[in-house]
Amino acid sequence: PDKSEYLRKNLLTNSLRITKEMFPEVDSMIQDVLRNLKINSNVESYITSDPNPQAMCITQLNSVDFIVVITSGLLELLSPSELSFIVGHEIGHYALQHYKYPRPLPSESPLESFNKLQLSRCAEISADRVGLIATIPNQEKNKIETAVSAMIKTVAGISDRYFKLNISSYLSQGRDLIQLSGNAESIHSTHPVFPDRVPALMQFEISQPYYDFMQIDKI
Repeated sequence: PDKSEYLRKNLLTNSLRITKEMFPEVDSMIQDVLRNLKINSNVESYITSDPNPQAMCITQLNSVDFIVVITSGLLELLSPSELSFIVGHEIGHYALQHYKYPRPLPSESPLESFNKLQLSRCAEISADRVGLIATIPNQEKNKIETAVSAMIKTVAGISDRYFKLNISSYLSQGRDLIQLSGNAESIHSTHPVFPDRVPALMQFEISQPYYDFMQIDKI
């Protein structure tokens, strides 16, 4: 908690807090995300100056329940609908208490480190699922299309100027990676590769737990 409060002090000093007066559209989106997730918490959100499209969730604070941080690069890159998936993903880490998961340590054996990294990658898949539940669709894209668009645009750093979403085309990229026996270096990462995350999210979108939470009458 002491470290988290220090981070909040830095945000209050060097970043802009999202309020309905200064960021009405973004603030409204965040409130909708919280309602979609049925979360009633004391939340703060900030925009920080960084060209890299990133977001993070800060937990274990004494003053607020959690903080969502969005970089200026991400804000400029995504639409409010796409941003709702990313915000929902970050809140998912808080809701599922991923901050309690153990982290790899230099003194550990390779197997212990591998298991913790695998757990971290699984946590990202779970957070993606929360992000999908939180996603606010628009007239152009449904929930899964909005979520996948947010993922692809974030990993590639591209805007709508040149990009047209085609999920089938992106899935073929993942199949090509499988034909090359995958990328062995990914086992050392805390995050799964995006060619894995997209089909995993699509599988969740047609699962019974998703239907139940969304109160969709499907089997």
